[in-house]
Amino acid sequence: MCSIYKGEVTGIVPETVAYEYTIQWYKGRIPALKNIDEVKAFLKTYFIVRKLEFEDYIKAAEIKVMGDKLLAESGDENLMQRKLSLVDSTVLTVALSEKCPILTGDRDLTYVALKLGLHVIW
Repeated sequence: MCSIYKGEVTGIVPETVAYEYTIQWYKGRIPALKNIDEVKAFLKTYFIVRKLEFEDYIKAAEIKVMGDKLLAESGDENLMQRKLSLVDSTVLTVALSEKCPILTGDRDLTYVALKLGLHVIW
């Protein structure tokens, strides 16, 4: 993440991540940003917000079903009850299409990403 802040690398996020991030800000969970203009500036400064096309959502649906199956068959009690969210499946879709790693601390997203051959940072 420091490399993103320093401008050494550019993060790519699907628009669903920008949506979820903004929801969390509205709920008061990102107090460092004081107004919606700061939220937008943060997202636009540090990330390429990738617009998703119809085919991206079709691929994300495939990944969601596949990911949910991988989690159910993981053998890990904590993961077996989990499901990928729309945001998770679109993150994986973009990472696969852009051939880039993902940055997450989410266990279920990490598990599925690794199973799909993606590199996970964190």
